[in-house]
Amino acid sequence: MSPYGAKLLRCQVAGEICRLGKEAGTVPAGLLRWAESVLRARVDWRRVLAAELRRGISDVSGCVDYSYRRPSRRSRSVGRVILPALRRPVPEVAVVCDTSSSMTDDQLAEVLAEVDGVLRSVGVRSQGVGVLSCDAAVHTVKRVSSARQVELVGGGGTNMAAGIEEAVQARPRPGVVVVLTDGYTPWPSEAPKGVHVVVGLVGLAPPTPPPWVRAVRIDDV
Repeated sequence: MSPYGAKLLRCQVAGEICRLGKEAGTVPAGLLRWAESVLRARVDWRRVLAAELRRGISDVSGCVDYSYRRPSRRSRSVGRVILPALRRPVPEVAVVCDTSSSMTDDQLAEVLAEVDGVLRSVGVRSQGVGVLSCDAAVHTVKRVSSARQVELVGGGGTNMAAGIEEAVQARPRPGVVVVLTDGYTPWPSEAPKGVHVVVGLVGLAPPTPPPWVRAVRIDDV
């Protein structure tokens, strides 16, 4: 059986064992403990991913700067001198999608839908999000306002370092980069300056990414 099929079968068997364990019967205690461990509640990765994205976005948007687009109200008290006002910019967000041969379209579609919902809830998606299709190199870069507009192109090797590098070179420069991958990829040698990187790891046993990223295990896609 495939790893996914075996995992599904284990969950089905564990569910039957737990159901029979609630009735008067002869289910061995050790077998019941195994079934409960398989079905033990896990942390909802959607909440973790949303929390990481919100934290990264709030960190960036909290970096206020001065701007002359809207003069300060205090200008009236200093005569003809125009004073800048503080502004809180809406951060740019880029999404790097691993489109290598090890990633399935179903995995990417579901995770993209979740990211789309999170960005909509925090008020970022209205201005559009840059989405990059990347396997060993970046193939497409497209600004979208919905996950349905994303074009996933690739199918070769994997190098998310190339995707992150191109994402941070975009103008305007993103404050948050979301990487959706199975983790089998080279990473940049160090964190990009001034950019928060959030990684959504898809698959049964993804490798551990570098310590400077905020990693979220997406283990039910």
